[in-house]
Amino acid sequence: MSLTVLLLSALLGPLLYWGLAAAGNRLNSVVALALPVGLFAGFLSLWPTVSGGDTVHELISWAPSLGVTLDLRLDGFSLLFALLITGIGSLVTVYSAAVFADTPLKTRSRFLLLL
Repeated sequence: MSLTVLLLSALLGPLLYWGLAAAGNRLNSVVALALPVGLFAGFLSLWPTVSGGDTVHELISWAPSLGVTLDLRLDGFSLLFALLITGIGSLVTVYSAAVFADTPLKTRSRFLLLL
């Protein structure tokens, strides 16, 4: 999986979740859990490349006329932290869904959006 797709998923996933929560859709809890789990799986798919000593590197042209690019790099240390953050985030999402099961949907949705 590419780093660009992972970055866009991390940025746009909460917006999708917010839209479903605003519509009162009960599917929003599934989306709230699918986002960190999906990001964890995406980063885990890059494990063979990074564990071999390589660095995943992508350049995104931000403002080509100015020569500005967005440089995405994933090495072993950053992959470790990405897996820790998304893995713990997945567990916290599961736990908080159980803790907030009796709270109103709007309150639970706001918490999961901020999480």
